[in-house]
Amino acid sequence: MATSLLAGDLKITAKTETKMGLTSKSTDVSYLSERYQRTNNEKDKKDTLFDYSTFTRYEIDHKKKVIAKITLDDMQKAMDMAAKALAESDDGSGEKIMKMLGVKDGSAPIVNKTGKDVVVGKACDKWNITLGEMKYSASACPGLTSPVPLEAKKKAVALGGGTMLTMLGDPFMKLLNEMEKIEGLHLKSEMLVPLGPMTVRVSREAMEIIEGSIPASVFELPKGYKEVDAGKKMLEDMEKQLAKSKKK
Repeated sequence: MATSLLAGDLKITAKTETKMGLTSKSTDVSYLSERYQRTNNEKDKKDTLFDYSTFTRYEIDHKKKVIAKITLDDMQKAMDMAAKALAESDDGSGEKIMKMLGVKDGSAPIVNKTGKDVVVGKACDKWNITLGEMKYSASACPGLTSPVPLEAKKKAVALGGGTMLTMLGDPFMKLLNEMEKIEGLHLKSEMLVPLGPMTVRVSREAMEIIEGSIPASVFELPKGYKEVDAGKKMLEDMEKQLAKSKKK
């Protein structure tokens, strides 16, 4: 997977926090080039590698020495299947989720630029985006952009790689699109998603940014690991589950 990398590469070290009942804190290191994005998590011993030339995502589990591959085409097929099952369900699951999130058909995100911020010495614009009861806030640096081509990023979002919430329909795709429109890298961000009595909170804040060429070896998959087609297995499992549901 070696390639000659162009100028504009970035290495970003960030602290992350996820609160879903319990709170989990960690630190990750992201490497961005024109073709790749790799994020390493030392705590979990799991890395993710995204190849924007093939729109393929790799989950690298160093403990199990396994590489799970999934294409965004497979992800889109899976989400289309899930969306169809949700729409056809007779228990009102889709409507319940939409109501829980305070989102109605035809809802559109509300976007506000709220001020200025400084993150690791970088001047940022502060943004708030709301959709129903969901809230996303970000401090984005207009002077610092991702080396990943914009068209590639748009395709990744269009294929549904941003979040499983996209299976719920157009309002959530609009939310992702508005997040992508914000100029510059999001150096600090927070997403709040209400789920009944609990609110899921996911936050990330950059602690160090290094600009400069990244060695091609950083984006190579480890040798000797078992490779599995996670996308194929996911689709097979979903088809079996859907077939079982129709028999009931």
